[in-house]
Amino acid sequence: MTKKLLVISIVVALSRIAITQAAAGRITRQYTNSIGMKLMRIEPGTFLMGAGSTPLSDQIVSLYRSPSDRVSPRLRLRQGDYDESPRHKVTITMPFYMSETEVTAEQFRQFRPAFPGFKAHLDHHPYVSGVSWYDAVAFCEWLSDRESTPYRLPTEAEWEYCCRAGTETPFSSGQVPPEHETANRWGVKNMHTGVLEWCLDWHGLYPDEPQTDPAGSEKGWVKVVRGGGLDWLDAAAMSYYFGRDYEPWAFGTSPFYVRSANRAAVPPNFAPPPREYQAAQMAGINPPLPPGRPQSHSPYRAKGLVAGYHYIGFRVVQGPMPRSKASAFEPPFLHCCVKQTRAMVSTGPDLDRPYYRTRRIFPQLTAEQMVKVGWKIGLPPGLGTNYHNGALVALSNGDLLASYYNGFSESDPDLSIMAARLRYGCDQWDIPSVWPDFLDGNDAGPVLWNDNGTLWLGWGCPHLTGGYPFQWTISEDNGATWAPVKFPVFESHPGGYGRRQPINCAFRAPDGTVYIAFDGWGATSGLWASRNNGKTWFDAGGRTLGLHATFVLLDDGRILSFGTRNRTIDGCCPRNVSTDRGKTWQLSRSPVPGQGGGQNPVMLKLASGRLL
Repeated sequence: MTKKLLVISIVVALSRIAITQAAAGRITRQYTNSIGMKLMRIEPGTFLMGAGSTPLSDQIVSLYRSPSDRVSPRLRLRQGDYDESPRHKVTITMPFYMSETEVTAEQFRQFRPAFPGFKAHLDHHPYVSGVSWYDAVAFCEWLSDRESTPYRLPTEAEWEYCCRAGTETPFSSGQVPPEHETANRWGVKNMHTGVLEWCLDWHGLYPDEPQTDPAGSEKGWVKVVRGGGLDWLDAAAMSYYFGRDYEPWAFGTSPFYVRSANRAAVPPNFAPPPREYQAAQMAGINPPLPPGRPQSHSPYRAKGLVAGYHYIGFRVVQGPMPRSKASAFEPPFLHCCVKQTRAMVSTGPDLDRPYYRTRRIFPQLTAEQMVKVGWKIGLPPGLGTNYHNGALVALSNGDLLASYYNGFSESDPDLSIMAARLRYGCDQWDIPSVWPDFLDGNDAGPVLWNDNGTLWLGWGCPHLTGGYPFQWTISEDNGATWAPVKFPVFESHPGGYGRRQPINCAFRAPDGTVYIAFDGWGATSGLWASRNNGKTWFDAGGRTLGLHATFVLLDDGRILSFGTRNRTIDGCCPRNVSTDRGKTWQLSRSPVPGQGGGQNPVMLKLASGRLL
């Protein structure tokens, strides 16, 4: 036996002895396992989970733009975010061991030797990050097999229980977050600082009643992430993506998002693409900036990072799974009671008589009324008062589906997507649903597309660290059920794009290629494309003049686009035409009057072949 194997065998044996002693009544308060991970014993107990009853201070609810500057306090968050209520009693019935810190990159490489880790100053050395929830679970399974004792991710309740360490204040250290690498009263470090952390649970709203060993929702779209918010872009990265200088927007690190009660969530598959695609995407990662633009030193630009390299890591629990059952899944109302009978609209208004009809979608409430009244009388928690950039599509069952930005401020990390349904034959829209949503991430730019009965819903996350240019989900049953969220895998480096969000415009060419529009550098737009129904994507290559452009495929195979956002030719919208599927564009003046910054053109190809 080699010395290395002998040492590992001794450490594993000592770890098992520690667990055996604990089971025999000789409690081991802490021990170090076979890969050098220190674990702290956490005793059972009861605590209050969720936002506290004491209003949060101005310093906590403000968003920091720089150390010396804060935006105005967000008064609606005095009692925490909507998914932190109701505050409820939780009982943890069994002791368990929690790792003192997050898993380190060195420890993770013992499981996956080829893991590259971060190669930029984004790295939270020495802790691992940029791994999916599935990667974290696989690591726990590997460690369980290695030591013949159960390891797993902490439940969300266990995480908050350990983070609070017996306190009821916003942070385990009181009203101000602790310094990094400072242990709380239970000996656990970095729960308010450092990398974010995957938890075991699917995200769901809290119940009103007390819980015992809760295990979260039985299913969902996003897994709980604790320890901070998702939007961590620095000033240079904002300049790189948006083409202008912003003050730091590292909102995810502001005090509000690192509180004990704060909850974030993203899909479990959020991670870099397969390594064979990363090399191709990094080719040309530093395209020349337009003349006059300051050079950006963002790690996204200078260090060659591709999408998926995020700040999320994890810590582990050594102990059995909770014996309680997961709570029942509650789908958004948008998904409920959906008829599947095909409905065709056979008649419409008399074209010889003027016709105008409105059906309100949005509740007319102020932010204060929404939080204090609307959420309490049946409107879904999280529904905001700022809705724009709408997407609308007709379904085969006769329903209309609409989707918008949703929140209280366009740049707030709590921005989500809102969707609503006008059911066939009904006079009023359904109550809107707050869905989809990467919790504590700025969700933006919804795109809806009915692809011959397959419904595509895509959107972007402009400020999300490690975010992809867009993500999407599909439904084959008129929006009653939706597939897990997918992230695009690019076959080559995507060219310059100004915002990580799509434009509400998508179509399929006769050869089956799917196209989705996006905003490019400066005042340009472009097309992402997929030849294999979304398995992989590529940049069509060309750019049109005008942001938020609208596109349509003509009968002769050309693609026509009209641009906007204060870009005009002799006072009219730019007209862009491509004869090579978006590789190049010919620019001319259109007859359409120019559009302002807050206006977006929409172009539809009708069944008659005419363009509206």
